[in-house]
Amino acid sequence: MDSLVKDKNTINILLGTLEKLDDEIESAIDTLEIMSDPGTLNNIEEGLRDIKEGRFITFENFLRKEK
Repeated sequence: MDSLVKDKNTINILLGTLEKLDDEIESAIDTLEIMSDPGTLNNIEEGLRDIKEGRFITFENFLRKEK
């Protein structure tokens, strides 16, 4: 019986590890898709420039304008 509990614990640990690995692989695929799309990269760079140069509004100001 003790061996069965250890086996279940090992299986649960392995399943948890596989789920985390699956999440990491999915994240890596998403990153590669973004990095391989020049239009998306240009949009990201433009957004970062906008932030650096102060061309943005805060969320609070956005909400005030929407009322």
